[in-house]
Amino acid sequence: MAGEIAWASEAGGLAYLVLTAARARTFARTGRLVSKVEAAEAELDGSADEPVVRAALAQQLGDAASIDATAARRYAAEVARDLRAGTPGR
Repeated sequence: MAGEIAWASEAGGLAYLVLTAARARTFARTGRLVSKVEAAEAELDGSADEPVVRAALAQQLGDAASIDATAARRYAAEVARDLRAGTPGR
């Protein structure tokens, strides 16, 4: 999953990166592979990362929401680091 995040950071847009990280975190927590929408919804927990996840979810659902590039990359890096450490994060 951490490799998928790395690939998404190079090949995909910001929404794709954030949603891939959300899916990876959800999989690490639950063992279930879920949709991008379901994974993003699971990340809407009031954390500091919620705004970037909310913006990526909005884009996935067809809204032209703006995604903060720095926040998106930071979120994805945090999830990848947690996965490599064997901890799913929050």
